[in-house]
Amino acid sequence: MNDTEACNVASIYIIGVPYHVDRLYDYRIPPAVKNDIRRGSLVTVPFGRSNRKTYAIVDSLHYKELSQLPAYLKPILTVDPEIYLDEHFIGLCHFMKSKFLCSFGDAVKCILPTAVFTKIQESYTALPYSDSREKISAKALAVYDAVASTKSMSVDALIKKFGSEVVSILPSLVELGYLEKNVTNARKNVKKVEYVHLVPDNDMAYGMILSKEIKGIKQITLVEHLIKNGSTSVDDLRDALGISRATVLSLCNKNIVEIEEREVNRIPYNKKSRTSDIVLSDEQQRAYDTLSALIDEKKAAGALLFGVTGSGKTSVIKKAIDKVLSQGRQVIMLVPEIALTPQAVDVFCSYYGDKVALIHSSLSEGERFDAFRRIQSGSASICIGTRSAVFAPFNNIGLIVIDEEHEHTYKSESNPKYHAKDVARYRCASSNALMLLASATPSVETYYKAEKGNYTLIKLTERYSGATLPETLICDMRVEAGSGNVSPMGAVMHDAIAKTVQKGEQAIIFVNRRGYNNYVSCPLCGFVQKCEKCSVSMTYHSFKKGSSNGYLICHYCGSRKELPKTCPECGSDRLGFMGFGTQKAEEEISGSFENARILRMDADTTSSKFSFDKMLTSFRNKKADILIGTQMVSKGHDFPNVTLVGILLADSSLYLDDYRANERTFSLI
Repeated sequence: MNDTEACNVASIYIIGVPYHVDRLYDYRIPPAVKNDIRRGSLVTVPFGRSNRKTYAIVDSLHYKELSQLPAYLKPILTVDPEIYLDEHFIGLCHFMKSKFLCSFGDAVKCILPTAVFTKIQESYTALPYSDSREKISAKALAVYDAVASTKSMSVDALIKKFGSEVVSILPSLVELGYLEKNVTNARKNVKKVEYVHLVPDNDMAYGMILSKEIKGIKQITLVEHLIKNGSTSVDDLRDALGISRATVLSLCNKNIVEIEEREVNRIPYNKKSRTSDIVLSDEQQRAYDTLSALIDEKKAAGALLFGVTGSGKTSVIKKAIDKVLSQGRQVIMLVPEIALTPQAVDVFCSYYGDKVALIHSSLSEGERFDAFRRIQSGSASICIGTRSAVFAPFNNIGLIVIDEEHEHTYKSESNPKYHAKDVARYRCASSNALMLLASATPSVETYYKAEKGNYTLIKLTERYSGATLPETLICDMRVEAGSGNVSPMGAVMHDAIAKTVQKGEQAIIFVNRRGYNNYVSCPLCGFVQKCEKCSVSMTYHSFKKGSSNGYLICHYCGSRKELPKTCPECGSDRLGFMGFGTQKAEEEISGSFENARILRMDADTTSSKFSFDKMLTSFRNKKADILIGTQMVSKGHDFPNVTLVGILLADSSLYLDDYRANERTFSLI
């Protein structure tokens, strides 16, 4: 390959095209972008017969003799100098394309945040008029005059003024030298804050107050604040001192203060500090020593940390992270659920502070973009998040940790259908890093690889500080039903909850389905209301406790329907409500324990931002006695006051149409 300066052709992958047309396309490199372009650059190009402006990634650069350049070769329009993929990520995209049968662009979208792919804006500016240029039509001249009367006009504004025919006029005006074309993206996800600072030095500013050059209480208060505290944001001045923007502008006009825009990072968590170090037990120390030796080798390796619940796997992982960071390398820490992310963030931010970046699907586009920029710039060296965090743009990874590695949530159900473990394995192999899988119930294939020697097997068989494993009781609900108890909660569980609440302790009740009833069925003809799109039974949700009115919802696609008053098949009004979910369990338990404070945690109650964190914090602070929820309550939370965990119909998940049903039920329980 020739040097970049000599290259005049780029082979690129178009982002956003279907799989059957996903291939390399050649584009001409114009002189205007030659200095900025390189392999991995994010560019905009005209694509297709309509020359639609779209994003693309440069895969390779070439040189061809001018005589050999095809006339139809289109030019690259713009190059984003800030956003690019290095060699590691280009290789990862090719790996995902072949491994998961996705398009190259789908793989790129996993790596780059959505905020990067904003609308591409096309605008035109007028060049100085010259009599020597070729004459144009009256319509074209009107377009030129309209653009010349303003600093710049967008295509949308020109279409609104002259109609769609202007689209065919603009290229000829550019070719004849009347107009200049500008293509930019409308990225608005970089947050900027206005800061105010003094123009004169502090002594001069104080003298201006004494000489009464600065008058008015608000102006004097503002200048005194800036003398004492230095540069301050406009928002802080308004909130803390009640100083309006008009006051700031009046001092700007006198050249006493200036307003400066600064980019700020949105960090969606509170930073806590912890200075005490972790003390490892003898067994934990042996586990860490093994990991430390693997890290020191700086070779691609895998390890399974197989420890019983409460054995202190997190402490060992934290020590391993310390080791990697001390070598100047970076760490990715994956957790299976968003509900676990706040807990992991609290633990690791208390030790590492601003070094931590957070990535998961509940963040806004701007927050994800800020996290991406912090990681890419090197200001963050640890990334914590769900499966998408495996694409964190680190360039010197030393460790990727996959906590609760057996969880199915590490497998994406939407395109591209990647598995985070496969991506982590590739990244560790190409970066000579350690992939650490941690679980109390590892998946069958992971444990098999550990036994065969593909992974280093590290076991923690004892609970930390000698804590004992909990007693487990299994209750046969068939016996309960025979005695007339058709409630989902048996007598043994009822008594256990009552004793727990009475002692001021807390309980967690797990139900493996949200909603009120599993499905609605007609007892006469057997009709079950199914989703028209997915052909699965729709779940009944009630609007409020005890309400007979509600709605049906499909838990696959989210479509809703009103609850029919009669059977659509036979017209019977005797519809039966079968099974139960978290809503009905909450109603049953509320009726049995009227004085107990109950929280319900499922997809219906945690749809708002940070609702997971708020609900878990509330329960941890003992503001509720009983937490009822779906699988999100079972993911390794640390609640010191919880002494009882109940699982309603624990064997129901054994009968799902999944060959891993037995394995997953065991891991869950």
